[in-house]
Amino acid sequence: METQKAFHRLLARQIQKHFPGQTDLGSEYDAFFKAISQSYTQHDNDRLYLEHAMLQSSQELLGKKQVITNLLETQTSAITSLRQSIAELLPENDLNANDDIMAIADILHKEVHGRKMAELQNVQINKRISYLLSSLKLGMVEYDLQGHIQFAHEKFYEIFEWPDGELIGKGIKELIDVSKESEYLSKFLGSFTSSDGLVLELPLFTYHKKQFWALCSVAPVYDHSGLRSGMVMVVFDITEQKTLEAELRFERTKAEEALEIRKTIMANVSHELRTPLNAIVGMSSLLGDTTLNAEQSEYVDTLKNSSHGLLILINDILDISKIESGALELEHTTFSMHQSIHLLRKGLNVKAQEKGIKLRLISDSDLHGYHMGDPTRLNQVITNLVGNAIKFTNEGTVDIILDLLEDRKTEQVIRIAVKDTGIGIPADRLDSIFMKFSQADASTTRKFGGTGLGLNIANEIVQLMGGEIAVNSTVGEGSEFMFTITLTKSEAPKLEEPNIILNKSLQGYRILLVDDNNINLFLAQTILSKWHAEVTSATNGEDAIKAVARDRYDLILMDLQMPVLDGFEATRIIRSDIKNNTPIIAFTANALNSEKEMCMSIGMNDYLTKPIQPETLFTAIMRLLPQNGQVAST
Repeated sequence: METQKAFHRLLARQIQKHFPGQTDLGSEYDAFFKAISQSYTQHDNDRLYLEHAMLQSSQELLGKKQVITNLLETQTSAITSLRQSIAELLPENDLNANDDIMAIADILHKEVHGRKMAELQNVQINKRISYLLSSLKLGMVEYDLQGHIQFAHEKFYEIFEWPDGELIGKGIKELIDVSKESEYLSKFLGSFTSSDGLVLELPLFTYHKKQFWALCSVAPVYDHSGLRSGMVMVVFDITEQKTLEAELRFERTKAEEALEIRKTIMANVSHELRTPLNAIVGMSSLLGDTTLNAEQSEYVDTLKNSSHGLLILINDILDISKIESGALELEHTTFSMHQSIHLLRKGLNVKAQEKGIKLRLISDSDLHGYHMGDPTRLNQVITNLVGNAIKFTNEGTVDIILDLLEDRKTEQVIRIAVKDTGIGIPADRLDSIFMKFSQADASTTRKFGGTGLGLNIANEIVQLMGGEIAVNSTVGEGSEFMFTITLTKSEAPKLEEPNIILNKSLQGYRILLVDDNNINLFLAQTILSKWHAEVTSATNGEDAIKAVARDRYDLILMDLQMPVLDGFEATRIIRSDIKNNTPIIAFTANALNSEKEMCMSIGMNDYLTKPIQPETLFTAIMRLLPQNGQVAST
C-alpha cells in the first residue's frame, strides 16, 4: 500500500481497479510502475507548463489586439482626414469609401507629380516671357492697389537705370516728373480703378533724372479669387520715335511754310502778270470796237492773239502750281459731252483751217446725252491735245474720237482719242513727253514754240479724273493720244427762263469800282460806262468802306490786293460791321482756288479773274443785280 501511495494518483487508481485488495504486488513491478508514475507526473508538469504558456500568450495576444485596434482606429481617422483634405484640395478627384491608404497615396503621388510638372512648365514659361521681354526691349513692372512696385523685370531696371532690387516699394512718382506732367500721373492712377487697361505715352525719368519717352501699356491683375490685386505695366522706350516725330513735324511745318510762301509768290506773280495783261486785253478789246481801217484791224487782231497766247502760258504755270500743291480740284456739274466738244472743235477749227488741216469730230451715237463731270478741265485736256496735234501736223487730218467702251446702268466708260497725221514722236521720247518742260526734241521748241507744260498738265488732270493718258506714235506718220474716263449719267439740266435782253445796258444802276491800279480803273470804268452804268471809284478798301457807309450802290467790284486795306478785310467790315448786303464781285488778278473759297466764305457773291472778259463780266453783273425787267445781255 505504501508503494501505491507513492505512485501517481492516476496509476494508483488503475492498480486498485485491476488488483483489488492487493497491497503488495511484489518488488519485481516496482521499477515498472515507478517509470509509469514518473511518466504521468511528467505529463502533468508538461500540461501545467503548457497551460501557463498559453495563459501568457493569451494575455500577450490581448495586448497586441488592443494595440492593433488602436492603430486601426488611428489609421481610419487618418484616412478619413486625408479623404476630407483631398476632397477640399482636389475636388475633381472622386474617392470611394473603400479606398485604402495605397489608393490615396497613388492619387497624391499623381497630384504631386502633376503639380511639379506644372511648376516646371510655369518656370519655363516665365523664362520664355523674360527672354521675350528682353529681346523686345520691354520692361515690365507690377504694382499693388496702392501703386507700389511689387515686382520689376530685369529689363525694367535696365531701361530706368535703377540698381537691382531698389525699385520694390517705389511708386510711379519716382519715375515721372509730377510737377510738370500731372495730367499723365492722373491718367496712370486712373487706370487703377478702371476695369480696362490703357495705353499712353509718358515722359519718364531714369535713376539719374534723365528724361526719356516711353509707350506704357497698363492692365489690371487679378488673384485666384477673381479679385483685382494690382496693375501690370509694360514700357517700351520710344524716345527715338518721338525725336523723329518732332523732326518730321518741324520739316512738315517748314514744308507748309514753304508751300504758303510759294502760294503767295504765285499769287503775286499772277497778280503782277495779269495786271498789265488785263490792260493789254482790255484795251485791245476796246480798240477793236472802234472804227478801224484794215491795217489797224490786223494789228489789233495780232495784239489779241498774242495776249491770248500769253494768258494761256500764265494759266499753265498757275495750273502746275495748283497741281503740285494739291489745290487743283475738279467740279461736278451736268454737261453734254457731245455739245461741249462740238463747240470746242468749232473754236479750234479756225487754226486748223489756217494750216489747211481737216479737224473732224467722230462721236459714238450711243453716248448718253448728259453726264456729271468737269467740262472745263475736260475741254482743257482735249484743247491741249488738239492744239499740239494741229501744231505738229502740216497736212492731213486731226480727229477727235469719242468711243463708248461700257454702258452701265448709272455710268459710261468713254475713250477719248486725238489722232493726227503729223510728224510723229521718236520711240525713245515717248516716256518723257509728259514730264514738265519736256518736248520730243530740243529743236521742237525753236521750230514750233511752246513750253512743254501742256501735256504734263493734261496728264495730271486725267489722273485726277481716274484715267491715264497713253500715246502711240510713228515718226513721219502721226500720233494718237488717248485716255479713258468714267462719267456718271445725268438728266438734262432744267433751263432757266431766259432774260429778255434788249441791249447791253446798265442804265440806272450804281456800281462801286474798287482797284488801286489806275489802268484797271480806267479800263473797267470805260467798259461799264459803255453800258451806261453810274460808276464811282475807290483806290483802296478803306475808301470803299467809307463810300458804302455814305451812299447806296447796286453792286461792288472789289479788287483783293490793295494798299491801306485789302479787299478781304474791306468785305468783312462791310458785311459784319456795316451790315450791308450789296452784291460784291471779287475782281482779281490772282487765280487760286484757295483765294476763291476765302472770298466766298467772307460774304462775296462771285469771283472773276483778270484780264477782263467783257461778256463774262456783264453776265456776272446781270446775275447779281436786282432786275427791273428790261435789262439783260445779248
